[in-house]
Amino acid sequence: MDTFWIIFLIVFAVIIMAGIMFIMPGFIIYRVLLVRTKPEKWNRYYEGDSDDELTVIHKLGMQWGDKYDAYRTDVSIVSDGLKLVGQYFDFGGKNAVIIVPGRMEALYYSMHYTEPYRAAGLNVLVIDNRAHGNSEGKYNCVGFKEWADVLKWAEFLHDEKDNKKVVLHGICVGSATVLYAAINEKCPDYVAGIVVDGMYETFGESTANHFKERNKPLFPSLYLIMWRLKRKCGVNAAKVGPKTCINKMTKPILFLHGVKDEYSAPEKAQELYDKCPSEHKKLVWLKEGKHSRLRMHNEREYDVAVTEFVNNFAN
Repeated sequence: MDTFWIIFLIVFAVIIMAGIMFIMPGFIIYRVLLVRTKPEKWNRYYEGDSDDELTVIHKLGMQWGDKYDAYRTDVSIVSDGLKLVGQYFDFGGKNAVIIVPGRMEALYYSMHYTEPYRAAGLNVLVIDNRAHGNSEGKYNCVGFKEWADVLKWAEFLHDEKDNKKVVLHGICVGSATVLYAAINEKCPDYVAGIVVDGMYETFGESTANHFKERNKPLFPSLYLIMWRLKRKCGVNAAKVGPKTCINKMTKPILFLHGVKDEYSAPEKAQELYDKCPSEHKKLVWLKEGKHSRLRMHNEREYDVAVTEFVNNFAN
């Protein structure tokens, strides 16, 4: 074999190795973060250490559901060809709330956030987002397709369950989802307002903050994740998000944000609030708890803020 072919094979081997070392991790992380690769992934049950905060939230949620089991009914809709399921708690109210969880969470997690709404007289719907819990689906589109599912659920509550008004409450990715639903031209007037817990500017920014916390390089994995997400969901999540559409939000909105949030930076939340043109907006800062852990550490303050919002706009 002459020198040319030896050099060619060496260069080719280096390129292949570089691809394996630098490109494959991005695709693997994308599948871990945003693809339901087996039925038990992102199910309703979370089994971590007993003192893990996520475990505690799930247990508290399940206890709430058990306490009000007599009011609970399994419900379902079809959206985008997928059967989506949830549980509806009919407390005899005239209005309702939909709790929209974040990435990897299902309806037992959502139940942790329901009590202030029940106490305020609202009926409660907790849902398994597409590709989560017992709902169908494979891909998590971080709100860019799920917003339409939320409006389908709102229609279900209004048309089939006779609720006059519907509030949307989202946590993390769920907060972006309910924003996309509320600003869409298809959003009906009976959607009375939204509550957003830990809303980020873009999913790309939030993911980058996760990488930085773990001292992981952004290139090329983050960019490959965003590329795959765009291929599957049609939107560049590094550039498009709440920051590019908050200027369309005219319905009442309550921002709940933690001063210690490491993934959805507090200064970004302030910018979103400042850009929001709604005449009925409020930003409540909560002192304790990390991202998506606000209510368990600030229950009284959290619930008071929600109750005031509900009383003003959905009762």
